[in-house]
Amino acid sequence: QNLTTDVEAFIGAGATVSATKSVLLDATDDVFLVGVGGAAGLGKSVGFGAAVANSNIDHTVRAGIDAGAVVDAKGTGAAIGNASGTVSGNGVLINAAADDTLYLIGAGGGVSANTVGGAASLVFDTLDSDVTADIVAGAQVNTGTSGESTSQSVVLRADHDTDVISVAGAVGGASTVGVGLAADVELIGKRVKATIGDSATVHARNDVSVTAGSSESFTNVAAGIGVATGTLGVA
Repeated sequence: QNLTTDVEAFIGAGATVSATKSVLLDATDDVFLVGVGGAAGLGKSVGFGAAVANSNIDHTVRAGIDAGAVVDAKGTGAAIGNASGTVSGNGVLINAAADDTLYLIGAGGGVSANTVGGAASLVFDTLDSDVTADIVAGAQVNTGTSGESTSQSVVLRADHDTDVISVAGAVGGASTVGVGLAADVELIGKRVKATIGDSATVHARNDVSVTAGSSESFTNVAAGIGVATGTLGVA
């Protein structure tokens, strides 16, 4: 399974945005993926089964204010927030987030009544992502001088959470030779950034918050079983 996503929420270069209340830029990419590969081979002399579960995910998630933009949010009224509740407040709120939940299962079986029973299973997962919340160099944020709320803040948040559960299993059985081979491979590259660029102007009567976070949880199981009633069992 191959998935490429590009999710952006931004105020473009040179734009002017003014609000008496608040401005929220929220770019969020959630992926829930279940991948299953299965194979079985049965034979009188030779039985072989091979299975692969694979996912390749490429994320680009960005929320920001581009160069030369002028954004003024006085922050009056009630606080606002995004749908997931991960960011809230008054003023200018910029949130970029990705969340991955992946279940990958590969199972192979090979059985022979006589000579060779073999099985191989592979789980292979690649993840490459850029998650960015930024105010680009030259942007101006909250440069107004009248009517600003004491709650006026600027919040930049970038976050990427990844949870992977993967299982690779193989069973080979025969009277002479039984072979079971299993492998689980994860290649993960994540870049998570929250930045205010050089020469950007950012004001707030309350707080300026810039945070970036990444979390990973992996449960990986690879098991091979080779059973032979006679000569050789390999796993």
